[in-house]
Amino acid sequence: MKQYISIEGMSCAHCVNHVKGALSSIEGVQKTDVNLHKKNAIIESDIEINDALIIQSIKDIGYKVIEIKS
Repeated sequence: MKQYISIEGMSCAHCVNHVKGALSSIEGVQKTDVNLHKKNAIIESDIEINDALIIQSIKDIGYKVIEIKS
């Protein structure tokens, strides 16, 4: 299952790595792709990850989730 996440606040490669690390640490996430220019991320998992968990993980590192689509 893929989930598409729009993220506000990323401005450099360090931001991308920070977001990738946060999303990768969520239980069940198998693959993470973060795009600085599109300001989004795609996570892949066997199950749908709860939106609130994604939002909190991103918020905890100082960024803001704008939208999540499955």
